[in-house]
Amino acid sequence: MASEEEIQASDKRRRRIKELRQEVLELMGKQKYRLSVNRYHFLLKLLQKEQLVTQMAELWWIMSRLYSALLDNENTIKYAKMAYEELKEFQKSGTEKDYLIELLEVYMKKWKELGLME
Repeated sequence: MASEEEIQASDKRRRRIKELRQEVLELMGKQKYRLSVNRYHFLLKLLQKEQLVTQMAELWWIMSRLYSALLDNENTIKYAKMAYEELKEFQKSGTEKDYLIELLEVYMKKWKELGLME
């Protein structure tokens, strides 16, 4: 059983997760993508610490889009591939995530045509 200190620390992390999600959305709205990426990395660490990361593919996709806004092709592709691999491994066919798999396949095909991806 968790101690009172551990419970309080967990509660504090969960409150910070909510705050960070809102902060990232606000920063994206202001087109402050570099700061959004920094905050998002911290958010991912908190989610992992709290074992709340059940849909990593969506998180990697968001990270890919943030890097895309920064015109960072290497990280855009890196996180898109991570999202794709996660979806292909864990997603059941015929679900609402199929559209994301198809979208990622279109992007990856284009990146290959442009020589950005092997």
